[in-house]
Amino acid sequence: MILLLTSNYSFSQVVRGAVSSATGGTGRAATEVGETLILNPATIVHSSSFDSYFFYANGDRTADLKEQTYAVSLTDNNEDSFLPGSVTYAQRKRTFSGIGSIDEQFAQVTLAKFATKHFSVGMAVTYLSQDYLSGYKQWNGNLGVMYNPTSQLGIGLSALNIISPSDDIPLFLQEKTNIGFGLVYLFEKFLKLRADVAAHDGEDDWEPEYMLGVESLMGQFGVFRLGWNKSELTGYKYYSIGLGFDGPRFKIDYSYQQKDRHRRGAMHSVDLRITL
Repeated sequence: MILLLTSNYSFSQVVRGAVSSATGGTGRAATEVGETLILNPATIVHSSSFDSYFFYANGDRTADLKEQTYAVSLTDNNEDSFLPGSVTYAQRKRTFSGIGSIDEQFAQVTLAKFATKHFSVGMAVTYLSQDYLSGYKQWNGNLGVMYNPTSQLGIGLSALNIISPSDDIPLFLQEKTNIGFGLVYLFEKFLKLRADVAAHDGEDDWEPEYMLGVESLMGQFGVFRLGWNKSELTGYKYYSIGLGFDGPRFKIDYSYQQKDRHRRGAMHSVDLRITL
């Protein structure tokens, strides 16, 4: 049973950043560029001239899975650049009860461009190495589009891990395809509603995941976040809460994610975003 469930925790699902984690895993239509480019490569067109992003997460993903992740990304959207581009690097260690630990390293190169004034497209190439008994390597790709008809509304669609994994890789290490759709709506400049739905390539059929989140401003720079996530693939339900400081150049976010009916631990994550 553990081997079956572990296949559901790919990098595209886990390295979501503190904002995404605090809002139920949403982010395919959001613009917190350092973290959203993992979920939708088209989002980097909304970057500042230069964005740097640092992420750390640690805790219990489930009762049988402990996890620690570090990530960093650098994004260049200078007006002299032909294409906005980004590089991402992450390290993750997962420890499963009865299986042991898996050390993973992940890298992603992302490019995107506005196709029209409000419509952007993006693509990414990813590389994942995994050390478990033997070494395994996976090359893959992500595609995404984003539509922002107004400053209040964002719509995103992405396909992650579009290349089928090799049969030589153990099932619980394979990066499976998932397709997701997201919406973001800013209400009266102080309340942001976020919703995503994704379909994951399961053992026998595509399995849905539902994500909801809300962000509310507190004063000039403070942000309060709540989220909910339910996955038919894992059968798990998560609740999350988060706080953020959204300064003009310096931003920091924290999230706490708790699995339903699991009280022995939780996931904590924090990120730092610096925009120039």
